[in-house]
Amino acid sequence: MLHETIPVIDGFTLFLSALFFYFVLPHQPAFPNAHFCRAIRTSQFSMDGLRVLTGSDDKTVRLWDLPTGREMAELRGHEDYVRAQSRVKVSPHLWATGCYDHKLRLFDLRTQKAIFTLNHDYPVEAVLIPPGGGLAISAGGQEVKVFELFAGGRILQRLSNHAKAVTCLALDATETRLLTGGLDEQVKVHDLNTFDVGASIYFKGQLLSVGASPDKSRLAAGLTSGKCTVKLIDKKSVALGLDWAGESLADRRKSEETKLFREIS
Repeated sequence: MLHETIPVIDGFTLFLSALFFYFVLPHQPAFPNAHFCRAIRTSQFSMDGLRVLTGSDDKTVRLWDLPTGREMAELRGHEDYVRAQSRVKVSPHLWATGCYDHKLRLFDLRTQKAIFTLNHDYPVEAVLIPPGGGLAISAGGQEVKVFELFAGGRILQRLSNHAKAVTCLALDATETRLLTGGLDEQVKVHDLNTFDVGASIYFKGQLLSVGASPDKSRLAAGLTSGKCTVKLIDKKSVALGLDWAGESLADRRKSEETKLFREIS
């Protein structure tokens, strides 16, 4: 008669196993198959909230399925660091990327092919697709470029209002104004129809990111110093009907700043 060998688990092994299941296992990555060689610089949800797209210094943009944690696709063709992404509100299948190879690309997620490859001429720090889907905007170097997609990707506007590199793009709550921020310590507010500058807002530091509150009462900026600075609209200015982007500073000196704002850090 054969006797089965029953493994004996000593107390120390049992203790280590308990530590693993209690402390280590709950903190495993949500995407177990994700292997990146370099830093992930940008990540965004898809329009349906069921997928995440990541852009990395390993020149990849990957599409991940949240329910399974599996990689669904890889958007190829980038030749340098991928630093920016933008969803396209008019279509869940379109996705824009910005790369240090000077290119803005518009991908079709169904085919995983780039349907537009647009030259920015500088490493791309930020990209934005405004509502309507007819324009694509890129920022990098001292320029912001506006491309008209319905006209084959031709350049519609070149905005050179910053004295140093432009690092970030955003829309205001009404989605009718374009915010551009840069290392010159300024946020420029552009009319999205004419691209005229309606205001220049000064910060005490170089900007890497910018955002506007839904109620149009605040403007937040992330600075290279590690600070996040928020500017609040003066209530008296609002009562007078002055919009936070409505007063031109073209003839003002930098030391005067914008009277519509109170700054907090």
